[in-house]
Amino acid sequence: MGYGIIIIFSHNSQLYENPNKNKMTIKNPNYNKEYYKNNEEYFKEYREKNKEKLKEYFKKWRLKNKDKVKKYNKTPKRKAGSRKYQLKLKYGLTLREYNKLLEKQKGVCAICKNRELNKNFLAVDHNWKTRKVRGLLCKNCNLVLGNSKEDISLFQKCIKYLEEYSKD
Repeated sequence: MGYGIIIIFSHNSQLYENPNKNKMTIKNPNYNKEYYKNNEEYFKEYREKNKEKLKEYFKKWRLKNKDKVKKYNKTPKRKAGSRKYQLKLKYGLTLREYNKLLEKQKGVCAICKNRELNKNFLAVDHNWKTRKVRGLLCKNCNLVLGNSKEDISLFQKCIKYLEEYSKD
């Protein structure tokens, strides 16, 4: 029986014998990345066809590996990656665009001009109808706008109410 040789070039590659298949292979730490990149379309189709199966598998894995998941979720890389993903998904903003907006506003809320406390990010404010980003808001100002459903007449009534009772 002959030996099959798979050669993948990398400066980290190590040659090893696979006793199960009686083959010589080169172990390459970048192999999976290269393989997935070269077969991206196949994996995309596979994920689509097996969405529920994969969802169930990963759910079980996360339950079985709670400590690993907890540890991973605390890493700065995970937090930054999640923030970057959410900005792009929800608002179509890159992290660079968010930071430019933050710099333009000098790191403060567009309404009250206060900095966000406890190292929280300023929230991205956008028009719900057009989805256009307007600016960055602190948590309080964002809640006020959100709870009022951006109804200007409601704001005017609130101002009138506050003025009326501030005379006391």
